[in-house]
Amino acid sequence: MVCRVRQMLKPFRFSVIDKAPNTPGVYVFFLRHRCIYVGKTEVSLRQRLTQHWVGSHNRKLRTYLDANGKELKICYKDINQSGMIDVWERYCIKTYQPVANDIMYRSATVNTPLECQ
Repeated sequence: MVCRVRQMLKPFRFSVIDKAPNTPGVYVFFLRHRCIYVGKTEVSLRQRLTQHWVGSHNRKLRTYLDANGKELKICYKDINQSGMIDVWERYCIKTYQPVANDIMYRSATVNTPLECQ
């Protein structure tokens, strides 16, 4: 795991979500030192994280949220470059191998670590 990601983890709390940018981007959920889920939004990180807070569409992630919500951490990166959101999501899934993602990628075209905000 990339050290910069660990340093930028924030608790999955509404007060943190409310400060997320209203821009497109990629986000990652961690439980302790394990990646749980990688997601993306082409609209608003704040809106997407709020949707997960209220009730995630992903059954596996919802299980983690219900059982370990207070321990979960998030990291996100806003991405305003057209076409780069999918690239970053694939890179993060390949790199972190999240347990709640249904799709896994064997290759990625980005060789840059996620630098969260």
